[in-house]
Amino acid sequence: MKQARLKLASLCLLGLVLCGCVSHTSVRKDLKAGKSYEPVKPASLSEYIRAVYKVEHENNNKQAEERAALLAQSPELADLSSRVDRNPADRDAAGRLAAAYIDHQLFWSAYELLTSAQAASPDDLAINLNLARVWDGWGEYDLALSYGERAIGTGAASAQAYEVLGRIHLHRSDPAQAIASFTEAAQRENKPSILSNLGYSYILAGDWETARTTLEKAVELDDAMAEAHNNLAIVLTKLGDEEGALQQLSKTGKPPVAMNNMGVLYLQENKLDRARYFFEEAVRLEPTYEIALQNLRAVELQVHPAASEGSTK
Repeated sequence: MKQARLKLASLCLLGLVLCGCVSHTSVRKDLKAGKSYEPVKPASLSEYIRAVYKVEHENNNKQAEERAALLAQSPELADLSSRVDRNPADRDAAGRLAAAYIDHQLFWSAYELLTSAQAASPDDLAINLNLARVWDGWGEYDLALSYGERAIGTGAASAQAYEVLGRIHLHRSDPAQAIASFTEAAQRENKPSILSNLGYSYILAGDWETARTTLEKAVELDDAMAEAHNNLAIVLTKLGDEEGALQQLSKTGKPPVAMNNMGVLYLQENKLDRARYFFEEAVRLEPTYEIALQNLRAVELQVHPAASEGSTK
C-alpha cells in the first residue's frame, strides 16, 4: 500500500528582510566585477535586451499607473521626479527616486533612471548598487552580483552595499557567501534586518547555535520583526527547546496560528505525534481554522494511511 504524500496547508515562514520591507518564503528543505564594458544606454547590448524582455513580462500600463499613483501620494518623490525632468544629470534626485521605485517594485522605471545616470558616471556606487537591486528583483542573479561587486569595488562599501550583496548570495543559494557579506554589513551597522538575514543564512548553512545567538540579537533590537521571531522558533525547535519556540511564534500570531505553526515545525522534523498535538490544539482554540484542519487531516493520513483510505471508500 502506497503511503500518502503529505501536503501542508501551513504558513510557517522563513523570512528574508529587504531594507525594511519583508519578503516571505515558505519553509523548505530547503559576471565578475572590475571588467570594463562599453555602455549601450549604458549597459551592454545583451543586458539591455534582457531588460526589455523583462519589462515585456511586466504590465507597462499598470506600472505607469502605479508610478503615477506613487508620485501623487508622495510630494517628496514628485519633487524628485520634477528635478529629474528638469535636469536629467541630477544624480542625487535620480538615485533617490530610483531607490523608491525599487522599493515599490517598479523595476523598469528605476532601470530607465539608473541607466541614463550611469552613462555619465559608470562607477557611481549608488547607481551600481541600485542596478544590482533591479537585476536581483528581476531574478537575474549573476548580473545582480556583477553590479553589487562593482559597487563594493569602488572602495566606499557601506553596510547597505554588503546587505544587498548578501541578499543576492542568498538568492543564488550560496549561504556561505551570504554569511560573509552580512557579517561585513553587521560590522558597519548593528541593524536588525542585517542580523535577521545573517541568522537566516546560518540556518541555511546548518549552524544552529550561531543562528540562535544572531537571531536573539535581532529580536532584542526590534521585537516587532516577525521573520526574526519565526526563524528563531525554527532554530529553537531544531535545538529541542519547544517552550522557547512556541514563545517566539506567539509573538507573531494569535494562539491558534502559533499552535499551527508549531505543528508545522514538528512536521519538518518528522515528529508526527507532536505535530498532531499542536494541530489539535489549534483546532481546539479555533474550530473553524481551515489551515489547521487541513494540516491535521494530512497528519492523520500520514499516521494511519489504511484507516484514512478506508474512510474514503
